[in-house]
Amino acid sequence: MALKPTLRSRQTQTLALTPGLMQSLGLLRMPVTDLVDEIRREVAENPFLQVVEAPTGAVSFDDIAPWAASAPGLTEQLHAQIALMALPPRIAALARFLAGDLDENGYLQTDLPALSAQAGLEPDELDQAIAALQSCDPPGIGARDLAECLLLQLLAKGMDRAESETICAHLDLFASRDFAKLRRLTGWPRTRLDAAAALLHGLTPHPAADFAEPAQTLIPDVLVEHGPDGGFVLRNNTAFIPDIRLDRDMLAQLDTDDPMRQAYRDRAAALLRGLRYRGETIHRIAAAIVQHQHAFFRDGPDHMAPLTRAALAADLGLHPSTVGRAIAGKVLGFDGVSIPLRHFMSSTLTRRDGSALSGRAAQHRIARIIAHESKADPLNDEQIADLLRAEGVDISRRTVAKYRGCLNIPSSFKRRRSQASP
Repeated sequence: MALKPTLRSRQTQTLALTPGLMQSLGLLRMPVTDLVDEIRREVAENPFLQVVEAPTGAVSFDDIAPWAASAPGLTEQLHAQIALMALPPRIAALARFLAGDLDENGYLQTDLPALSAQAGLEPDELDQAIAALQSCDPPGIGARDLAECLLLQLLAKGMDRAESETICAHLDLFASRDFAKLRRLTGWPRTRLDAAAALLHGLTPHPAADFAEPAQTLIPDVLVEHGPDGGFVLRNNTAFIPDIRLDRDMLAQLDTDDPMRQAYRDRAAALLRGLRYRGETIHRIAAAIVQHQHAFFRDGPDHMAPLTRAALAADLGLHPSTVGRAIAGKVLGFDGVSIPLRHFMSSTLTRRDGSALSGRAAQHRIARIIAHESKADPLNDEQIADLLRAEGVDISRRTVAKYRGCLNIPSSFKRRRSQASP
């Protein structure tokens, strides 16, 4: 049977990258202080938005000021750099959005395939936006992995792309200083390899580490309170978020055909929808966390249950990237303590009886073991692993080392040396 190419028309539904969608995703990512700044800016620019006066004695719109930092942070400075680029508006908006999706080290953590599918992006649009972000200072910002981060820094130093890519393709060999194998694979002389190794030594794997964000007091988005019968009650913390609405009197003053009326009305409606979506999504996620981590709230950190972002997303029918945006920079208030929502996400370890133990609970146990060790003879990672295995936890020395690093606890050698120092 012969196959013939044919043309056929077909209707499909896609979600376009509208300003409203970008705004909703951006608002979801923002912590409270950034959210209030965004609302301030929009209220100042949009004549159809008005702030509902707070009741007497309530927290006012301006009471957020002492909590917020005055100096611009990394995201704001990246936005300023992007604004100076000659980019199409759609690409500039996408680049600004990606700038808000960087982790604390400056790496791009957006689920790019999901964003592309969700927003109906063309591949070249995403590539242009990433290229714009990666052209910003500091070099290496917006990288998707370590190799790309170092590649961007080598290119910023003026190195040829082909040579830079060769170096970054063999980072493991440079790290182990296996120059014999490097010479065989690259054909470079030892002097050239030594120069490349020295150049790598001067790069940073964390381009945003020294690009300090302004100090901010994190304001809880949600508050967990003790309820009846040993349960817990969750409510959104809206005390600092201004209550805004459409100014219908102002709308009535303009003709319905006035293009300014329609444009600003659409912007106002998009902001209000985005705020509702943000509040509802964070509440749903926080409620699921509280339900899953009931033992933690009742009995303390040792009872943290394993919970991954993917599992939480599946339970709620959300995409993992949506959960990631919702928990980024957000904190939960409980018994006067602010706990980052990401603190409740952890890997799973297995006990000898087959039950699961969260990585966070294991970290807490490691911290307690080290706190009670002999100061003169600190425990090494293998000894700590042996103690945990004796308690029925299946854990390796490398995992103990990783968790100890997450806790910012020095190695046993450094702990011993610090005790010996006068």
